[in-house]
Amino acid sequence: MNGNLIGFWTIVKRELTRTRVIINQVVWPPLITTLLYLFVFGLSIGRQITHVEGMPYLTFLLPGLIMMSVIEGAYGEASASLFVLRFTNAVQELLIAPLSAWEIVGGFLVGSIVRGLIIANLVTLCGALILGVTPFSWLLYLVLLVLV
Repeated sequence: MNGNLIGFWTIVKRELTRTRVIINQVVWPPLITTLLYLFVFGLSIGRQITHVEGMPYLTFLLPGLIMMSVIEGAYGEASASLFVLRFTNAVQELLIAPLSAWEIVGGFLVGSIVRGLIIANLVTLCGALILGVTPFSWLLYLVLLVLV
């Protein structure tokens, strides 16, 4: 599996540059959505349900909201990036480049993983500051984020 690492890292760099340029569209919507879910479900349902499986309701709710934000942000931005490439007819340049399908997909995948980690860490930080909830195991937290 001797690949074109320069092409792969160029796609990764392009995705990370795109993320940096539109950071307000990438980071703030998932963060605000998660906070709204926390307030809506935490205040409305949290009053009736105090504990789930021996833990406070908001502590039970936060990991699911983190994963929802990661999945929505990572997959949504990867598909938006591909759509913009197609819309601007730049996808032809990508397809005729001497890159294998694995290198192209891998570049978009690494960009999505980085976006997902940024979103997850910001949501986790908000959860820690607002609710005082932190992951039980940071290693498990990072492994699950990368796998999703």
